Amino acid sequence: MTFSTKYVGRGLRHMMGRRHLARFTGPRDPLGQFLTMYAWRDVVANHANDPHFLGDTLETNFWTTNAGTGATAFAVPATPGLGGTITGATGTDGTAGNRVVNLYGAPVWKGDNNCGMEVRLKVSAVTSIEFALGFIDTHDTITTAVPLFGDIDTPTLAAGIGDAALVGMDTAETLATLALAGVGSGGLAAAHKTAIGTLAPTADTFMTIRLQLIGNDAFVSIDDGGTQTTASKTTCIEGGTLVRPILAISGVTNTSRTYTLDYWYVWQDLA
Repeated sequence: MTFSTKYVGRGLRHMMGRRHLARFTGPRDPLGQFLTMYAWRDVVANHANDPHFLGDTLETNFWTTNAGTGATAFAVPATPGLGGTITGATGTDGTAGNRVVNLYGAPVWKGDNNCGMEVRLKVSAVTSIEFALGFIDTHDTITTAVPLFGDIDTPTLAAGIGDAALVGMDTAETLATLALAGVGSGGLAAAHKTAIGTLAPTADTFMTIRLQLIGNDAFVSIDDGGTQTTASKTTCIEGGTLVRPILAISGVTNTSRTYTLDYWYVWQDLA
């Protein structure tokens, strides 16, 4: 039996890429978002950088972590978690600025390339917590752990952030449940927030947060023990700006809170 090389070539152009996916679904559909990471010809993801934290140590070629005085930077715990985890803790220092820990990657992602992330994490308690997770361009002291939310009720972000799409909460605020917050550079969008229903984490229980950028728009879906809550914001972030994945945790009081990450995937279109 013989095969025409033109059909072999055509198959290679389409197989496991965006055009292959387009036969079944679009990028804004839930199925399309689920299948995106499998379109490896056209999509880049951090598969090679230990998204499940299976190594003996944190993959520092991809992730950077910093911690305030007395806080604990993210690392593989001495007793490894099932399937691979990392943990970080806010500590008990009396100065609020010392109870901050961050974890971030390189600014090589763009909303215009449909970058997205999915993170599975839990926190040891749900009182006196503050955290923010998502994409930012940078801030004035990126190598120092600082809270990314200056305020949620009247949205302000850390000094120097020009573009951001962040999921987070601060139990010291009037809005003490999860919100989608952002800002877009070049006058695109002032700092803003959208409540994600009335959702808050459950103590010591994993929840899965998926944040997808499509151009300037942001879409978030959170699975908290089988219950899915969604939110979105058009004109959330300037999609042409290079951004980095980042998580910052901080202690509202000097009672330490421990955060555990089970995995963190990041992806986007190659071109």
